[in-house]
Amino acid sequence: MRKILLTILTLIIGVSAYAQQGSLAYETLADSLFVHYHYQRAADFYEKALKKSQYPGDIMLQLAKCYYNMNLITESEKWFLQGKQHHGSFTTQDYYQFARVLTIMKKKHQADTLLEHVLQLDPDNIIARKALDDLRNFEKYYGDSAAVSIRSLSINTTASEFAPVYYKDGIVFSSSRDGGASNKKSQWDNSPFLGLYHSRKSGDQQFEVPILFQDELDTRYHDGPAMFYAQFQKMIVNRNQRIEVKGRKNVFEWRPGLYDAQFDKAKSSWKVVALPFNNAAYSYLHPSISEDGSVLYFASDKPGGYGGTDIYRASRTASGWGTPINLGPVVNTTEDEAFPFFIENRLYFTSNGHGGLGGLDIFRSEQANSEFTPPVNLGYPLNSTADDFSLVTGPDQRNGYFASSRTGNDDLFSFQKLSVNQVLAMGWVKNTAEELVDGFRATVTNKKTGSDVPLQQSTGAMTFLAERGETYNITVGHENYETAFQELNIPMTGPETEKFTVILKKRPEVSKLLVVDTDKGTTKMYVKTGDSINEITEKNNQLYLMTPLGVEYLAKGNISNMRTDPSPLLKELGIKKSDRTNLRNIYFEFDKATLDREDITYLNEVKNILEHDPSLKLVVAGHADDRGDDNYNIELSKRRVQAVTKYLVSQGILKNRIIQRAYGESLPVIPCYAVDCSEDDHQKNRRAEFVLRHNSTENSTSSLSKTIVNELDNQH
Repeated sequence: MRKILLTILTLIIGVSAYAQQGSLAYETLADSLFVHYHYQRAADFYEKALKKSQYPGDIMLQLAKCYYNMNLITESEKWFLQGKQHHGSFTTQDYYQFARVLTIMKKKHQADTLLEHVLQLDPDNIIARKALDDLRNFEKYYGDSAAVSIRSLSINTTASEFAPVYYKDGIVFSSSRDGGASNKKSQWDNSPFLGLYHSRKSGDQQFEVPILFQDELDTRYHDGPAMFYAQFQKMIVNRNQRIEVKGRKNVFEWRPGLYDAQFDKAKSSWKVVALPFNNAAYSYLHPSISEDGSVLYFASDKPGGYGGTDIYRASRTASGWGTPINLGPVVNTTEDEAFPFFIENRLYFTSNGHGGLGGLDIFRSEQANSEFTPPVNLGYPLNSTADDFSLVTGPDQRNGYFASSRTGNDDLFSFQKLSVNQVLAMGWVKNTAEELVDGFRATVTNKKTGSDVPLQQSTGAMTFLAERGETYNITVGHENYETAFQELNIPMTGPETEKFTVILKKRPEVSKLLVVDTDKGTTKMYVKTGDSINEITEKNNQLYLMTPLGVEYLAKGNISNMRTDPSPLLKELGIKKSDRTNLRNIYFEFDKATLDREDITYLNEVKNILEHDPSLKLVVAGHADDRGDDNYNIELSKRRVQAVTKYLVSQGILKNRIIQRAYGESLPVIPCYAVDCSEDDHQKNRRAEFVLRHNSTENSTSSLSKTIVNELDNQH
């Protein structure tokens, strides 16, 4: 989401000239790319510089900041840690940014320690002090003000979707999905340029497949967000404006500007005109305009603000637009304020300078005369530890849409405030040491009807909509804890929020044998105990367990034989036969591309294998049954692959390690064109298959494997 706050494209020339240079030349080029917001390419050159550098700490720190700006939080944390270990020159701001990364990753204790360190270095750092207070008192954001339910929209993909606005029978939103006018990629993070997409609403929060809003509005670079007025016949839209870089001939920057657009019915097209106060040297972002077109709110980093991007208001009269006015220090801070939305004397906006749960949070401020009241954080579940932003709502302000990166990338969500008979049930999941437990699996069932209730999960917390007077059975499981069962009674009267706590007891660690086939026809075996995973290797018909402490002899035999009959190995390891796990398929419901709890548990094991061996890539192949036409089934199998990819990326697996394939109905396990297939047969065809593939650019043996093999050679 961070690129949306300041979307800038800069063309840098002469990169190839550095191809044969040393570490310092690579680092110099990377620094230039970083300054001009080319974070993906900067990261590539920092990694080249790292290979030959005698002082890697500062380069690692820059890599951490590159990945932070690309919203790859797990990678950012890794490089921050390595930068610290290699004595990188951390500034106070670097430590603060590292603390933000840890907060987003839900590592509260480490973030707390780091923020304390920031305040020791800079006792007057108001933003860090506010962040520390919020971290230690985060439960205040889980109060009655958050009595809403949220749902992820069906049109989300692994690309970025954000800034939804109402348009006729549906919504228009901004997205970096493929399908725009240009094949060019944003050098911020190598994703496609933003475009505007339209999706019609059909039923209860169900949306049709989005289409490009208007071909002529889709330029070669970023387009959007937008806001409509005058009964959808006019809009204010963001698109790029160009300026030459000072001192660099034929080198340009494109920064977002604000444009007024009017629909021409006769030509069925939009006429676009730049607003007069645009200045190509600065960014003008996120328009929100009144229905009569007289008042415009927007965000900008232009001079005269309080820091980062600020929110401004501009008024239009018969003589034209007046000078934009900064909303002042009650709304704006030294950090970023963005995505204003004004309705019925209320301003909704996004900020990372007013505190909150972490990342960007959504706030509300009331207009009183020409002033605004101090902002109020909208609380969980609208806000999370990730970035939450771009909220829009109707006149009654009881429902609407917003965007959030809580699932790993920017997605669209709907929200609905509670009815009179509903209660927001809010539960904490803790262990016996009163620590929040993340990564749990929960089901909630209405005791009377026996039906499962949809729920939302966050860091050690769950919420669901409950009916007054009903009783609910709650089941919470976790791979490291015993399953807990709890009953919750909702009273007929009382507050809009019913709070409860589920305590999980630690279970004894159980080892599992993971058996994995690769696309080279070989088999790899791993032993997983708790959070640790160790590989089994063989030499001279002997099997060994590779652990961080060295090599442990297991048994005679070879992996090929053990694959078909692992009994001797299971006995030697003390593992039950039921604890052997193969790399298997995931199966989907008819016309669905959603993962269930069992799928998530399994994908966590796949993630562990990929984390253990960086030389591996994962091929994910999606399939559909033969009901539906060919094109639809191809799209459906794509969505199934994307669902798997999206989850693994959200857990820290780099997207470039996942190879996506979509085959539609062309490769059935059970061909149905010659016979009438049963529903069970169709189910077997609705699948995602997995194959591990060694990186063609790397040796098939991981660095850890090489170390162990060398050690085995020395032993023999």
